[in-house]
Amino acid sequence: MKAVRIHGYGGPEVIRYEDAPPPTIEASEVLVAVHATSINPVDLATRAGHFQNKIPVTFPWTLGLDLSGVIAEVGPNVTGFAIGDAVFGYSNMMRQGADAEYAVISASEIAHKPQSLDFVAAAAIPVTGLTAWQALAIGGLQAGQTVLIHGAGGGIGSLAVQFAKAQGARVIATAAGDKLDLVRSLGAESVIDYTATRFEEVVRNVDVVLASSGVRSSSARGESSSRAASWSPRRPRSIQRQLQPGACVEPGC
Repeated sequence: MKAVRIHGYGGPEVIRYEDAPPPTIEASEVLVAVHATSINPVDLATRAGHFQNKIPVTFPWTLGLDLSGVIAEVGPNVTGFAIGDAVFGYSNMMRQGADAEYAVISASEIAHKPQSLDFVAAAAIPVTGLTAWQALAIGGLQAGQTVLIHGAGGGIGSLAVQFAKAQGARVIATAAGDKLDLVRSLGAESVIDYTATRFEEVVRNVDVVLASSGVRSSSARGESSSRAASWSPRRPRSIQRQLQPGACVEPGC
């Protein structure tokens, strides 16, 4: 089979599209014929070796975490899935990745693909979706509360808006000017163009803040400064959760 692999850490030049041996599954795993994958900041960090002290890999290493595809083989301990099922999921960082024709993944790390999503759209959800979901959970967001979501036009932010609305929360969001209509369509009650307005001058009474990267506040004059550490939610027990690109979202991180 073909796979996207690295034989050492480095920049894009270390990536190889090459032949690789077909993977084999264990009792609680499935083999997925991959239809689509996605590239996340964590994949770039893995390629560059940023996690090598915590998560060493054995070269050659197949990149990729997100996947969607069709189950080609099922381990004897797997229930709820069968050969031919369309699935999507997020492989953990301790195994060979999903950027290949076939990938092994634990049955606990996949779900049946919704019929409303094609394979490409489904493969874009797992890492960003889990990051957004876990951040809101860590923040303790509850129905009736107000959440401020920065970068709501991006992958994590756009899903966080939808999750927060589904939980019954009120959403205030920041986004670039060309993403304002999109963010409103996802359910945000108030959307701030961060290129023109300082969010900390107009936002009040927020319970939870989600910042998926370093937050910058810009004025109409083009001035900017980092505000993530100096602006706090109204409740002492609320959590301002800042997730840097490539942040680990595995349990225990």
